[in-house]
Amino acid sequence: MTRRRLIFLMAAAILLPVLAACGKKSALEPPPDAKQEYPRQYPTR
Repeated sequence: MTRRRLIFLMAAAILLPVLAACGKKSALEPPPDAKQEYPRQYPTR
C-alpha cells in the first residue's frame, strides 16, 4: 500500500464520522414542563 493511499484512508477514517454527525437534531417534542402555546385561539373580526 502506498503512503499516499494510507494517508487518505486515515484521513477518511477520522473525517467520515464527524461529517456523518452533521445536521443531526434532537427530539422535536417540547420539554414536559413547557407551556403549550399552540394551537392558539385568535380573535376574529
